[in-house]
Amino acid sequence: MIELTGKKFSSQRTKKEKQRVFKSHVLIIESDREKLYKRINNRVDIMIKEGLEEEAFKLKDFKELNTLNTVGYKEFFSYFDDKLTYTQAVEKIKQNTRNYAKRQITWLKKYTNPVNVYNNQES
Repeated sequence: MIELTGKKFSSQRTKKEKQRVFKSHVLIIESDREKLYKRINNRVDIMIKEGLEEEAFKLKDFKELNTLNTVGYKEFFSYFDDKLTYTQAVEKIKQNTRNYAKRQITWLKKYTNPVNVYNNQES
């Protein structure tokens, strides 16, 4: 931008707020905490059954990449490095996923007047 115009990109930006021709609504799907945690635990079990451990094993040589520092991979990387037992790794995945869900719930509290939808499904 500087080469083309001689000005910084930031100087080209206007601080005008754009007029929106639509109204947006924030929808928050809520669930009972106990049911949510049960669903998370079941989902982790399914992911492991469908090959999460094998997928992580294939990526272990790249474990230092920031993009692989995610729930599921990092716990299995610790298992492969003999820092956790298999059972501990699985329980850590479940715990870290529940913690992530809790942080998302907290983050959503910043919205004023959201439309709350209660999810009462068992699965």
